Amino acid sequence: MIARDHKQTARALESEGFYQGAHGTNREHVLNEIRALFARRRAEANKTAVERTKPIEAHIEYLTQIASNVERRWREMQERFESREPGIAGPIFYVIAGAGAMLAEAYMLAPSLDLLNVTDPFEQRVVAFVIGIVAAVLLHFAWETFQENRFSRAKTLISRAAGLGSLAALISLGILRGHQNAFAATITDNPLGQFLRDYPLLATAFFVFLTVGFPLAAAFGLTFSLRDIHDWREYHEAKNRAESVPSHLIQSKKQLEAEKEKLVHDLKALEEEEKQWQHSYLTHYDRGRMIGAKQSPQWVVWAKSLSLGGLVLGLTGCLAARFPFLLVLPVAAFAAAYVYFRRQRIHPSAEEYFDLQNVRFRSVDEETQLPLFDSANHALPEPEIVGGEN
Repeated sequence: MIARDHKQTARALESEGFYQGAHGTNREHVLNEIRALFARRRAEANKTAVERTKPIEAHIEYLTQIASNVERRWREMQERFESREPGIAGPIFYVIAGAGAMLAEAYMLAPSLDLLNVTDPFEQRVVAFVIGIVAAVLLHFAWETFQENRFSRAKTLISRAAGLGSLAALISLGILRGHQNAFAATITDNPLGQFLRDYPLLATAFFVFLTVGFPLAAAFGLTFSLRDIHDWREYHEAKNRAESVPSHLIQSKKQLEAEKEKLVHDLKALEEEEKQWQHSYLTHYDRGRMIGAKQSPQWVVWAKSLSLGGLVLGLTGCLAARFPFLLVLPVAAFAAAYVYFRRQRIHPSAEEYFDLQNVRFRSVDEETQLPLFDSANHALPEPEIVGGEN
């Protein structure tokens, strides 16, 4: 009787109450059904609230557990850097300077790669750049073995040996580059060739310095910039977490309180709606029991059936002359309409029954009038004498 989709309208509830009251059924069955319906809706509201609040409670518990660690980490960062924020401009400059040094190294070593049969100028610069990068990385790892004790003995020996090997290779390339320049200057009768022949050690030292110096600069820039960037990122992560965790914890607690208050309001609203449903049902139940309804007259059934049959006859009449069997359609429509409307008259639904209320009209002239006071037949009582007067 009562809808299960939580969308029962007041009109349908009123019709149901009027119908049940007119037929004298036990109203407790419907009232129990209303109570069961709202009990289920309250259970669903509680279930929805639990599904929403449990993740919030878990998040609050997690934030509460990590809050002390986050605060301790932030204090350690402040003590480590003496409340001074690490800079990021310096490390970025070191990275840019290291990249520039590697470009210079590429241009410096590119001509010497003719020895390896790499003759294209662009390919020479690319290969020289890769050689410089590899040398800088090997020197970086070798330097790290002297700064931190985080490598095993074998890795330490391998890193240092690779660093020494790259350093020796760069020195050899520097010497080779110096001899190439001297040979090229001699062939072209460049005065620089005479200078390089007169001061071979100075020329060799100069080219070795350039060839080794650029990768070393890149390695040092990489080492210190990475460490400074790591410190800067670590400091800001600790600072952001120290600021965000308490804020998120407060927001989560407020959100949990809001969800709990919303549940209380939703349950209160369901309680009031249940009372409204019960009141509406009982009101129209008593109304149906008192006034009932009257059955629609039989002529209405005939009128509706004949109207539908006449409509079908009007639509098919023009074709009945050529197709006489079409005269069966108006008769069939009339019969079907008669059966349908007759059944509707005998067995109306609750909504249809509600529209057939046996409304009682009462004239104002028929209302009971209050009697008027007649002074001729009813004398006023004598006033009482107040005690003490003569």
